[in-house]
Amino acid sequence: MARKRGPVVRRKVAKARRTGSRTRSVPAAGRVIVIRLFVDTNGELRNVVKVDPGDIVRWVSDNENVQVSFPPGPGNPFTTNALLSSVGRGQPTHSATVRNDVPSPQHFECTIRIGGREFQHSVGVDTPGS
Repeated sequence: MARKRGPVVRRKVAKARRTGSRTRSVPAAGRVIVIRLFVDTNGELRNVVKVDPGDIVRWVSDNENVQVSFPPGPGNPFTTNALLSSVGRGQPTHSATVRNDVPSPQHFECTIRIGGREFQHSVGVDTPGS
C-alpha cells in the first residue's frame, strides 16, 4: 500500500506545478520589480520604470542607503505610505504595491536620497501609456 501512495503524491505535485495552482506570494496580476539606483557620470539619477496595478516595487543602491518619498495623496501611486527606506547599505527598501486604481497614463515624481545626496523631482514610476 505505501508503495502506491508515493507516485500518486508526486503526480499531484507535478500537476500543481504545471497548472500553477500552488499558492504564490505575489498576486497573479503583479510583478516584483527591484529598481537599482545609480548616478551617471553627470551626477544625474537615471531610472525610469513602467508599473502596472498590483506590481510590487523596491529600490536599492549597491553602495548606499536609499530613501524614496512620494508626495501624499494622489501623487503617491502605492497602497502604502509615501516614504520607503532601506535598512542598510546595499539593502532594498521596504516593498510598495501599486494601487489598483492608479491613473494611467501617469508620471509619478518622487524625492530620492542616496547616501547624503538628494534628487528632488526624480522619475519615480510611470504607468502604461506615459
